[in-house]
Amino acid sequence: MRLRLAGLVLIVAALAACAGPQSLVRRRAYQGVALAPHQQATVFAVWDTGDGGLTYLCEVDGRSYRRPGYANPCPSVLYVLPGEHRIGVENHRGGRVSVVIVGLRTEAARTYEISVDSRPGVAAFYVREMEPGFTLTYKDVGPTFFLKGDRVNTPIDPADAD
Repeated sequence: MRLRLAGLVLIVAALAACAGPQSLVRRRAYQGVALAPHQQATVFAVWDTGDGGLTYLCEVDGRSYRRPGYANPCPSVLYVLPGEHRIGVENHRGGRVSVVIVGLRTEAARTYEISVDSRPGVAAFYVREMEPGFTLTYKDVGPTFFLKGDRVNTPIDPADAD
């Protein structure tokens, strides 16, 4: 059993190391036409910090954004309407999963980071509101991916969200 778990962890780590901007999951957490960036709020999870923990935004106000299969994670970026929200956050570290519901009041044209300080046996979740005018980039979401080489870090376009 331990050998299988170790093999699974290695596969997931290898997939995460290959993940980049093209594999970033972005979703609109509201119905209807996509709104302009100044009409919606952005919530993102720092999903690849290199510590072995991956963080995802899996639920908004009781609506699940989970997809079937382990290699199909929840979104890392959600676009929400301004107002009060309950965000379901998951942190995966090794074979363990920490789950928390974060209450968050969002404002239009603002960006909010949800991060996790994950250590064996404990995970501390926190929210940080970014400065006005902040532009979310791929490096903000997956900093480890951009540490090496000449990878181009670009802004994340809300129009690309499903």
